[in-house]
Amino acid sequence: MNYKKLHESAFVLDSHCDSPLKLYDGIDMSKKNEQGHFDFIRMKEGGVDASFFAIYTSNKIEPDAATRKALQLIARTYDAVEQNEDKVGVALSVEDALELKEKGLGAIFLGMENGLPIQKDLSLLRLFYDMGIRYMTLTHAGNNEICDSCATKEKKWNGLSPFGKKVVKEMNRLGMIIDVSHISDDSFYDVLKYSKKPVVATHSCCRAIADLPRNMTDQMIKDLAAKGGVISVTRDLAGLMSPYGICVNSISPGGFDKGELPQSFVEDYAAETPLGRMGRIGEDIKGPALLLASSAGDYITGHNLVVDGGFSIWK
Repeated sequence: MNYKKLHESAFVLDSHCDSPLKLYDGIDMSKKNEQGHFDFIRMKEGGVDASFFAIYTSNKIEPDAATRKALQLIARTYDAVEQNEDKVGVALSVEDALELKEKGLGAIFLGMENGLPIQKDLSLLRLFYDMGIRYMTLTHAGNNEICDSCATKEKKWNGLSPFGKKVVKEMNRLGMIIDVSHISDDSFYDVLKYSKKPVVATHSCCRAIADLPRNMTDQMIKDLAAKGGVISVTRDLAGLMSPYGICVNSISPGGFDKGELPQSFVEDYAAETPLGRMGRIGEDIKGPALLLASSAGDYITGHNLVVDGGFSIWK
């Protein structure tokens, strides 16, 4: 079986797509855009059956502001789907996604990146679940009331907080997936200890390739798998190659150039890849580059994963 037939026969899931940040800025997902790597046209062309839209909030803002921003991003996502009912639909379950595929439509799931918007209040966690959130990344580039981040030198909880343990239990009860990307190693092992359900790393890389706290060790990946979990290895070269002085803005999170991203997002990202620099494939970066294909990140171009005209895989 060649790669095209394999791709067509599979259910292809993009486990972390940052496009809600662009919806917030008013981008039209109904047409093929010059900015970014994702829109509903290229989702279809690239053979992506479902995508988790990331409801991202920075740890640098106050909880009230985070809650408001999360609500706005959720609302913008629902608006975009409603305006493109001939292309996509919201999925709240596996069955929804499979049904949408049968109809020739893409499935849009919602995942929350950072638990800050729930404000140490399990009722807000339940409310966000009712709004469609089906996974939550416990924190991002800072410690919060749930757990410690991989990006901070000083840890607040040395793992999950007492409230974080309650969050894990309630997420298990609700059926909301726990995402361990961005969290500290101690937090990761606390999640494995206290969760009764499998957990996922929706957009992580391998520390054996790039020795950064953002990435997972081989043992962590094995331990994740032993509990029934999975890792989606992101093809963002910054996560793979920052120890070598390379951080590629042309395929940064969400597929946006540095200048197109909110400053808080750029700062959070830089905190996790401190050795990186900004550059472009085919311009600043010459020679071979390592690229891992995965279902993580806002990555589909519809052109056999051609990235910035520099190179592609599968060809």
